[in-house]
Amino acid sequence: GSVGIGVTNPQSKVDVEGGMAVGATYSGASAAPANGMIVEGSVGIGLTSPGYKLDVSGGDINTTYNLRASLALYAQSATLSLAGNAITLSGAGANINFSGAGLGQIITAGGQNLALMPGGSVGIGVATPQNKLDVEGSMAVGAAYSGLNAAPTNGLIVEGGVGIGLITPGAKLDVAGNVKLGTAGTAFTAAGACTIAAAAISATANVYTCTGVPASTAVAVWCSGSAAMTTPNTTALYCRPNGTVNTIVCNTTAVNAIVMNWTCMWMQP
Repeated sequence: GSVGIGVTNPQSKVDVEGGMAVGATYSGASAAPANGMIVEGSVGIGLTSPGYKLDVSGGDINTTYNLRASLALYAQSATLSLAGNAITLSGAGANINFSGAGLGQIITAGGQNLALMPGGSVGIGVATPQNKLDVEGSMAVGAAYSGLNAAPTNGLIVEGGVGIGLITPGAKLDVAGNVKLGTAGTAFTAAGACTIAAAAISATANVYTCTGVPASTAVAVWCSGSAAMTTPNTTALYCRPNGTVNTIVCNTTAVNAIVMNWTCMWMQP
């Protein structure tokens, strides 16, 4: 038969119409919520020896409202699936902890993004990030670099181009602003390379086209020929800006009759 408490036609082995309290200090001392239940010990569903306050084996836990845990929430050898709009971690030191062997992952569905909004920072390897993203260690960027190549200690390797101060880098490193190499010296504002095509630069100073050189006399220029000059061991080449865009002035210390291409580098402080 069945037992009905508060009901005359029980539909289960035990039917209780009202609240229910289980446990030595709960029963007879504390009122359960209306039509609810309070349990002093642990509850095992699908198993006889629960290891936690609520231990469920052999099935899912499904709720259309909030699932709240004041200590820890575990899914052992299974998936903890939350289909709501948010996971809220409150209190000081709230954590998502990946423990044990294997890979801990946060996976988004196709076409879905993962965003950290609206404030706060992310620290990888550091508990007190001072920036939006702080990484204590090294970092690799790019499909062929990440997961395959180790960056230098506390360094960075990037597969594609890097833009500093601009969003569409046109070179492997593209800087919109001043650049300084080393701890001493003066930062330079621009640098580049250009070519003087098919010219026999000789002892007489002449103006040559070298595309990219700025219209300033405060530019350092270095040029090198694609072949040996007439007297290479005793001839030096001097090039300098003349204040006109895309042009420089060059001459040699001795006569040179060899026509060649000249590759030049320039730098503007």
